[in-house]
Formats: sequence, structure tokens, C-alpha cells
Amino acid sequence: MSEFSSSGDDPSAVRQGTLLKLPRGKPSIFRSSSPWQERDFVLDIGKGTLSYYQKGQAGIRKGFKGELRLAGGLIKACGEPVSGQKYVFELNECVDEDGGIQPLKLAAATQGEMEAWIVSIRATMKKHGAAAMKHSRPLGAMMEAQEEKKNLMQGANPNALSRGQNQDIDEQMRQQHAQKIDAEEVYAMQNQTMNAVGRIKAQLDDTQQLAATTGETLDQQGEQLDAINDDLDKLNTNVDRADKNFNQLEKWRIFGGHSKKRGAKAAKQEREKVEKQNAKFEAQREAKTTNFDDRSGGGKSSKIAHRNVTSGLQGRDDEEQATLDTIARNDDQINAGLDDIDSMLDSLGDAARSLGDKTRAHNEKINLMTQNMDDASSGVAKINERASYNVRYLS
Repeated sequence: MSEFSSSGDDPSAVRQGTLLKLPRGKPSIFRSSSPWQERDFVLDIGKGTLSYYQKGQAGIRKGFKGELRLAGGLIKACGEPVSGQKYVFELNECVDEDGGIQPLKLAAATQGEMEAWIVSIRATMKKHGAAAMKHSRPLGAMMEAQEEKKNLMQGANPNALSRGQNQDIDEQMRQQHAQKIDAEEVYAMQNQTMNAVGRIKAQLDDTQQLAATTGETLDQQGEQLDAINDDLDKLNTNVDRADKNFNQLEKWRIFGGHSKKRGAKAAKQEREKVEKQNAKFEAQREAKTTNFDDRSGGGKSSKIAHRNVTSGLQGRDDEEQATLDTIARNDDQINAGLDDIDSMLDSLGDAARSLGDKTRAHNEKINLMTQNMDDASSGVAKINERASYNVRYLS
């Protein structure tokens, strides 16, 4: 993790650094052994926001992962290590980009870095506290009115209620009815979102399996390329040896030696040996090059942007509370699915980089094989020409 950086004491300053973020929901089978995700964080003191991005893409729109409004929020350091990290602190009561309230646990690399983040974030929360109070008044007023309605209906004579009190109760009842209708729309939207999240996870799972299969195939092809290059090296060695033998043969022919008949027999044996070597090489090359398979894999996915929708439906009676609990559970399931998708995309990015490295290594091996093939073809043609010349001379 990088060191905490600051642009000065300017109240509109932007501070940024790299932290570990603990995803929401239960651990997923798609995540690595560590549940933490490395993210670039940007604290805008003037706006009162804390944004986080894909590692190495701070400030880039396509790398944006989320944002919290810090007004009215709380921050504290965790006294005990969390999931293997020592310097952990937690943000609560902060509103995210979709209007939901989500706790956020972050981990720094050092004690000093954690304290610097806590001081700056707490100062930002205090600076924008007045706006947070204003934001929370409508919900508080509605809860107070709900409590007043219950007290009046339980302990007072209905005939003693004032006209204004009756109008307030009627208005609150209409609001409750409208919120029940809104809850049905929320259910429908959550079901659609959960179905979309499930489809995306299934598609990403298929893509991961295809990437694994492609990687295994590239490994097998790499072994075949290595074997072919080894055979080509042996062939070129034999060609060099044959060329030296012809040099000796031609020197013997020019300066004398054994009989012409023995020379012809030696040349014939050498020619047969070269032809056998050529036939063996061609058979090996055809057997190994027919096993190549060109495969590729890819996939696209898009992340469904949806968060909590329960923040406006709190403080109701038992029936409404049950509705809120159901919505909250569905929302937790959606958030956990989105975190799974985020982790799967990180894993696919690593797999793509690995496949790219293997592909580049294959290209280098293929280029080497092409060069060896050219050298072997040129050497064999030269040897055949010299063998034919010497055979004609000795026959």
C-alpha cells in the first residue's frame, strides 16, 4: 500500500492513497485466500466525499468503484486485527452513491497511515455535519409523528382528538399506504437485479473455465514447440556434421586415397544416411505440428449499479418492519453478488495477463522454430546438392 498523501491545509484539498477494502457480504468461492481488495481512495475535503477506484485508476471514470458522503458519519479504529490485517478502521452512517447506508472497513499499511486517514476523514465529517443534520430531519420528524400517533390511539379518547390531529393521522395513513405500494415496486426491482447478478456470475464462471482451459492448451503447445525446436537443433547438428564429412570426402578425392569404388560406396552410404535423417525429421515435424489448436476466450460483463433502497422506509409498524427486513436481506444478497462479480473481474484480469505472457512466449518459440526450419531446409538442400555431385563424380 502506498503512503498517505496530502495536498496541504486547503479546506478544498484532495487527499489520496491506497488502502485495503473489506467487501460486504459473506466470503465468496471466487475470491482469493485474502478477502481484502486493494483500492485507490480519494478524499475530497471540500465536497465531503470519499471515493474509491480500481487499483492504479484513481480519478478515471471506468475505474470508479464507489463513493461515500461523509456528512454525519462516524469513524473509529478497530482495536483487534480483522481478517489478517492489523491497522483497520471502520466508517459508519455514511450514505453511498445510491442513497444507501453501508458500513465500510478499511486497512492501512502502518499505524501512522491509519491515524492520518482517521484524522482527515473525521475533520471532513465534522465540517459537513450541519448538512447531515438537515438531511436527517425529515426522517426524524416522520418517526416522531408516528410515535405521537401511536400514543394518541392507545391512551386517549378518539372523540377528544382535535381536527388537526385527525388530519395528521389521516395524512400519515396515506403515506403508509403509498409506501406499501412502493415496497412492491422495490421487490420487483430487487428480483430483476438478483436475476441479472446471477446471470452475470454464471457468464463470468464460464469465462474463467474457458481461460483455464486455454491456459492448459497453451502449456501443452509450449511443450510441443520446445520438442520441435530440440529436434531441429539435432537436425542442424547432423547437417553440419554431414557438411564436414563432404569436405573430407572432396579433399580425399582431390589429393588421392582409396579406390574409386570404395569412394562411391562411402558416398552412397552417406547419401542414404542423409535421406533417412530427412525422412525421420519430416515424420516428426508432421506428427507434432498437427496437434496445434488455436483457441481464444473472452467475455464481457457489465456491473449492475444498485445499492440499498431501504433508507426511506424505516420507523414503521410491525408489518412494515417485516417488509423492510425482507428488502434489507434482498439488498444484502444483491450487494454480495456485486462483490462476487467485482472479485471475479479482478481474477479474470489476472488470467488475461497470464495468457498474454504465455502467448508472447509462444510467439518467441514459434519465431525460433521458423528460424531453425529455415536453417535446416537450407542446410539439407546444400547437403543434397553436394551428395548428388559427389555420387555423379564417383559413379
